[in-house]
Amino acid sequence: LLANREGWFATPFQGGAAYVYFAVDDSFKAADVMNATVDVEYFDATPGWLGVEFDGSDTTAPFNGAYSRSERITLTGDQQWKSARFKLDRARLLNSQNAGADFRLAAEAPAFAVGKVTLTRR
Repeated sequence: LLANREGWFATPFQGGAAYVYFAVDDSFKAADVMNATVDVEYFDATPGWLGVEFDGSDTTAPFNGAYSRSERITLTGDQQWKSARFKLDRARLLNSQNAGADFRLAAEAPAFAVGKVTLTRR
């Protein structure tokens, strides 16, 4: 429990960013590309930043768009539960990330925890 709420800690990979992966059910996905929104409830444990990397259409992103990036927000480390919304523009969601995932939370911070993540079409 973190501040009286359940959450899951993510450990930074080799001192860099911590990643939490998500695979989207195929019945949710559009046939081609779609615009979506990811709402994240997170525990702001330490200063850093948080964003979403998604299987998108940005061919300049790593692996031909598999790690397209949303905007990022700043983590302040104030030890509070917070919410953030990230837009996924032109998402493909073709299971192109590690282990067949469609998107991941990317937190560059020494400690990070997530409570709830919701994906919606827009």
